[in-house]
Amino acid sequence: MMRTDLPDRPWQIVSSDLFTCELIEKFTQKYDIRHQTSSPHHQQGDGKAESAVKTAKRLITKANEDGTDAYLALLAHRNTPQEGLDYSPAQRIFGRRCRTRLPTTASLLSPSNPNTDSVKSALEQKQSVDKAVYDQHTKELKPLQDGDVVRLGPVTLGQKVWRRAQVTQRLDERSYMVQPERGAPVRRNRVDIRKVTHPTKSEPKVLSTPETTTSEPVIDNSTSTNTKEREVQ
Repeated sequence: MMRTDLPDRPWQIVSSDLFTCELIEKFTQKYDIRHQTSSPHHQQGDGKAESAVKTAKRLITKANEDGTDAYLALLAHRNTPQEGLDYSPAQRIFGRRCRTRLPTTASLLSPSNPNTDSVKSALEQKQSVDKAVYDQHTKELKPLQDGDVVRLGPVTLGQKVWRRAQVTQRLDERSYMVQPERGAPVRRNRVDIRKVTHPTKSEPKVLSTPETTTSEPVIDNSTSTNTKEREVQ
């Protein structure tokens, strides 16, 4: 049996708070894994996985519309170099191209390990360019302090209630634990939290609505010039 040694440096897992059960915690401690979670209901915290799912869904949808094999579409995607990179996902994982229905010479299918340094450098450069473009339309959000009174943005589709809550703990640069007026403590990203200031000139106008079954106020976002602040990546 081939022996598999542990890595020299800890692995890192980025996931949602759904994977913070006792079993996962014991597993990460046993194998020296640094388990880094992201804020629930904040898809940008796991953007790479979200993008991969979106790409796969688009390929499968187009293949079904054309009546072709969806697996061949996914195979072609794995065999195509990404923008800004010289190697395809298959080459970076398997060290060679995958055979498809396109005529390919034997030399192109032979194993050839890509230059990991060049791939890493190209990925970092691409991420730097993407970040610069994204940051053109963002602004830095001020950090919150323990005890600050805030309002939590709605996370359910169709919900309009901004719940009043209080910050209890800062978990990392953009993630906070907050205690709503009713219910258990929740974890939210800074982009979904608005600080309540006194006087409330900058806070959106609070209106009551007959659709709300609770006594919590509803924020009329139409009176706010900045309805959704975007987080700096």
